[in-house]
Amino acid sequence: MISCIIDRPTWYRGQGGHNSKLLQPNGERCCIGFLAAVLGVPDDVILNIAVLDGLAHNESVPVTRFLNHVDCQRNTHGGRPHPLTHAYDVNDDPTLSDTEREASLLLIGREMGVEFSFVHDSRPNDRRTP
Repeated sequence: MISCIIDRPTWYRGQGGHNSKLLQPNGERCCIGFLAAVLGVPDDVILNIAVLDGLAHNESVPVTRFLNHVDCQRNTHGGRPHPLTHAYDVNDDPTLSDTEREASLLLIGREMGVEFSFVHDSRPNDRRTP
C-alpha cells in the first residue's frame, strides 16, 4: 500500500474539472498531484498537467509501474468508473463537502492500493459550492 498525505491548505478540490491540474502554478495540487509527488514525479513535470496517465509514455517519469498496477485505461473498470478516473471526478466535484470527498477518496485510494490521509485544517467554510 502506498501512503499519500494530502495537505488540505494546498489541496485543489471542488472547483470542477475544467481547470483542475495535478499541480497548479500557485502550488495547489489535486489528490493525484499529491500521489504523483509520492511516486517521485518532479513538480516541473506535473505543473499544469491534468492527468497522471498522460505521463505513462515518459520513461523518465516513475509512474508507469503504478499505472500498470491500477490498469489505467480511462474508461470503465468492471462496470464502474476506473479508480483513477473516479478519484479525479470526486476530487473536482463542486457538489461534495470535504467530508464526503475525503471519505470517497479513502475508498477509491484503497482500490488503487493507496492509503490517503488528510492533514491540517481545511480552508474556512468547507469546499462545497453553494
